[in-house]
Amino acid sequence: MQIGTDLVYVDRIEKAMRHPRFLTRFFTKQEMDTCKNLPYKIAGRWAAKEAVYKCCSDILFPFSPIQIEIITSKNGKPEVILHKELDQGYKPNIVISISHEKNLAMAVAIWNK
Repeated sequence: MQIGTDLVYVDRIEKAMRHPRFLTRFFTKQEMDTCKNLPYKIAGRWAAKEAVYKCCSDILFPFSPIQIEIITSKNGKPEVILHKELDQGYKPNIVISISHEKNLAMAVAIWNK
């Protein structure tokens, strides 16, 4: 079992969102649609991607954040899809939790390999 966690300031992500390429470089269309351009949601997804990378970097090197997709399942829980190529993905055995509080977003990922 491996664990990864990340904490990010929402205003840092909000500032990054002012750059036109930030969202398209790091987030899939589905992630952008889910987050509806809300900085706290984008920050939560960013933290989740970082947490996933930290818990399974041995299989994700080299990696780009867009290869880690955080989707919302039918029951509302976040799920991870890893992409080797942009059009192919698989769901690893990774449990993820995202939380927001005021100007902070955090995520924890646990990979039960």
